[in-house]
Amino acid sequence: MDEVKNIWIQYVASQDHPLPEGAESVMRLPFGGFTWLLSEEWSFTGKLPNPGDRPRLYRTNYADGGDDMQSRLGDWVVEAVDLFISTKPTEYEAIAVCTCRFAPVPQQEQVWREVPRASKPVLELEPA
Repeated sequence: MDEVKNIWIQYVASQDHPLPEGAESVMRLPFGGFTWLLSEEWSFTGKLPNPGDRPRLYRTNYADGGDDMQSRLGDWVVEAVDLFISTKPTEYEAIAVCTCRFAPVPQQEQVWREVPRASKPVLELEPA
């Protein structure tokens, strides 16, 4: 495989040191369970996160009748990136595991910004 483009990126909490106060509250699942998996995304360009990057947080205002998406920098910082390349044909060519440490964004920098809408549909389906 010359160049890997389709990468499943997983952000996981580092287990090398104790979690700081407040970290567990953002790692709770809706039913109360605990997870080390913080978030995941796809890269179709082959671009990987770098140490020091922060995965973004997203929210919508659908409950308030709106239809926009907002994002801000997340409270986790990438410490290391490990890339595992698939040897069999699957829906992805590689998995990247980004180990992160908890480092909350200061309150004054927690600015939510609207995510611009795509000018063209992401998928254009051909008629059957």
